[in-house]
Amino acid sequence: SPALASQERWLLLNKMDLLDEAQQIVVREEIVKNLSWTGPVYCISAVSGMGLDQLCQDILTHVEAHAEREREDEEYAAELLEHRRQMQREARERTEALAEARRRKRKGLDEPDADDDEDYDVEVEYRP
Repeated sequence: SPALASQERWLLLNKMDLLDEAQQIVVREEIVKNLSWTGPVYCISAVSGMGLDQLCQDILTHVEAHAEREREDEEYAAELLEHRRQMQREARERTEALAEARRRKRKGLDEPDADDDEDYDVEVEYRP
């Protein structure tokens, strides 16, 4: 969804408890560099809870700040509402397209895509 992709994003690196501190730093720096990431980055572990307190605090702060701005700024509130509506339209369109593709496939109306069959361009020759 283009509307969803335009939203602010945070990078969460899970299972970081499996690495020691030095490895965490190296992995984090490598991923941030490879993605050209400029947003917030969190090293977490869903299992052990590592980093989750800070993440939750930052999420709450973020949500509260945006809610306050939405209450105080009518133009911002209108932009958010339109953006939410656009994401909903895109989600409905995508869901409907996927449902139609499934219906067509069930009815045998579509030719299989080359991507559907890994051996699409492979010729098999059997020899005794």
